[in-house]
Amino acid sequence: MKKALIALVVLMVLVLGALAFRHYTDKVEYVAVKARTEAEKQDKDKDDKKDKKKKDGKALAASGSVAVEQQWDLPDILEEVSAIAYLGAGEFACVQDERGIVYVYSTTAGKILHEIPFGPSGDYEGLAVAGQTAYVLRADGQIFEVKNFDSGKPSTTTHKTSLTAKQDTEGMCYDASNNRLLIAIKGAEPGSTDYKGIYSFSLADKK
Repeated sequence: MKKALIALVVLMVLVLGALAFRHYTDKVEYVAVKARTEAEKQDKDKDDKKDKKKKDGKALAASGSVAVEQQWDLPDILEEVSAIAYLGAGEFACVQDERGIVYVYSTTAGKILHEIPFGPSGDYEGLAVAGQTAYVLRADGQIFEVKNFDSGKPSTTTHKTSLTAKQDTEGMCYDASNNRLLIAIKGAEPGSTDYKGIYSFSLADKK
């Protein structure tokens, strides 16, 4: 009698264990399928966004008053492109907000022609070109001056400004008329909450 009872208990344990394992594996499979479905949905959303930008072979403009005749899809390395500067002949200098590299992209060739390392990894948010010198702005207010940037032998000098990570510098352009760089901030304005200023950096005395 005891042996029969023990055998019955063992059998019940095995059955319950098998059911629990099946439930676990079904749950794992469900989670895996759900994760794969979510990933596929995200990929489809990206493709749909790209398709919406095009109509009859032309990119859609943000306003009906202009027409975008052509667009270029940048390579993956420039997915986080943060600043560009036109060089002429269909070429653009570009930086992205993670790597200390200036990329020269050709709209004619549809690819990156050159990569010019200038500094360590960082949050780069601005780019301006004056002659053969590229100026790259980091979010903490530092400016990287890259002389002869597209010559094969660039040299880099770093300039500190009065701006810091609190100001979170976000954009920069070259003011040729006054030989200076103009810098915009996204963060806090020092000493005021009523406005955000535009800051100038002289290229004559580098301050």
